[in-house]
Order: sequence, then structure tokens, then C-alpha cells
Amino acid sequence: MKLAPTLKGVSLTPVRTGLIILCAGVAWFFAVFIPQPAILAVMSTDPLTALYLMLEHGVLDACFIIAAFYFTAAVLGRRATPTDLGLTRFPFLDVTPTDATPTPWWQTLINAILFLAASLALVILGAFILLIVQGPWEALIHLSFGLTALNNDWGLPGLLQQKPISFGVEVFVLCLLAPFAEEVLFRGFLFQWLARRFNVWAGVLVSALIFTTVHWSIFGFANTALLGIFSALLLRTTRSLWPSVALHSLWNILFVLFALGLLR
Repeated sequence: MKLAPTLKGVSLTPVRTGLIILCAGVAWFFAVFIPQPAILAVMSTDPLTALYLMLEHGVLDACFIIAAFYFTAAVLGRRATPTDLGLTRFPFLDVTPTDATPTPWWQTLINAILFLAASLALVILGAFILLIVQGPWEALIHLSFGLTALNNDWGLPGLLQQKPISFGVEVFVLCLLAPFAEEVLFRGFLFQWLARRFNVWAGVLVSALIFTTVHWSIFGFANTALLGIFSALLLRTTRSLWPSVALHSLWNILFVLFALGLLR
């Protein structure tokens, strides 16, 4: 019998290993994010700033992905695979018949095209609803608490003008790396585990609530919660994590376009 790895005499189960990796990623992020002005004052050139931004976000996102695999392994009692996290199929809520007969290649191609078209339509619809909801939500917050949403552009316009390499890295992280890593953790693992442990709607709502809490912003609460709900429903509907990643990525791309003043 193979024993679990140990750290100074403590047995490292998959759950403990995942928690250690996840906490290490979060600790790393805040350790380099809080002193960001001082770090950027030293790493003043464009390539060094780009390296800092990649390490700042990349380590955290890598820890998200690795932790999701360990958590899923703990649930399944075996080594987790991309299939288990919905990267190739949906494993928890629906069962693929074992006696299914092979389909012709042309039918597989048609099914793939229809799947991509339907997924794209769902992604566009989800992003459109998020945009519609944002304005009324900000108006409600202003009416209720007298608060006005700040024009938070994350410094992207200045970064584009002064440090284009760093801008490219920031856009890559924001629009590709972060959506993939967060969907793997919050939908690929968390939603599927909750749905399996309780039921689909508990998984949808609780995972969206946790996702929103992690991204806490009173002005972004509505669209972040809806993003979490839509992403879980996309995974549930399509049996694939990729439409959820696409929706998340599209939403962040829209943020970048608004930040640069290309959309109003």
C-alpha cells in the first residue's frame, strides 16, 4: 500500500496538499501585491514590470489550477484528470452510456459544429445580460447608499502608452490565464463537487456566492454573481468547461475595452 506523502511527520492528504498550495498562492499574491508601488519603483523598465505582473498573477493562477486537481482527486479517491474537471466532458451530473455505439465521422463533425455554435450563442447572450444588469445595479447602489462607481481602469491606458509589453502581459493574464484558472477551480471543481454532494442548484448558487465573495466589490456584485451563475449553467448545459472559460474571458475583454475607452 502506497503511503501518503508527509511533511515533517504530517500526512499530506490530497485535501491538505490542495489547501497548502491554494494558501501559498494567495499568500504569494498579497505579499507581492501590497508593496506593488515600491516593487515597480525598482523594476521600472517595461520588461521587468512585465515579469513582475506575470509572476504576481501567474503564480496565483497556477496554484488555483493545481489545487483544483488535488481537491478533485480527494473527492474521487484517485488521481484527477482534465476530464474530471470538465475540460473534456462533464463527469458528475450526467453519465455517458457505456454501450453507446460509435458515430460516423461526419456526424461527429456536425455535432462539434453545432456544439460550438450553441456555446458561442450562450456566451454572447450571457455577456449581453451582464452588460444590461450593470447599469441598473450601479444606480441602485447610488440610490440606496449615495455611492458612485469609480472609473477603475486598472491603469491600463497608461500602461498601454508607457509600457506596451507590460500591457500585453496584463491583458493576457486578465483575459486568458485568470479566466481559465478561476473556472477550473470555481466551476470545474467547486460547482461540480457541490452539485454532486447536494444538488445542481445548490452547486450553482453556492459556488457563485463564493466566487463573488472572492471578487468582492459592491459595484461589481451583481455582474460577478451572474457571471458565476451563468458559467455554472454553461458547464451544466454543455458538459464542457470551455464555454464557461469563454464567457469569463469575454467579460474581462469587455472590461479592457471599457477601460481603454473603446466602448462606452
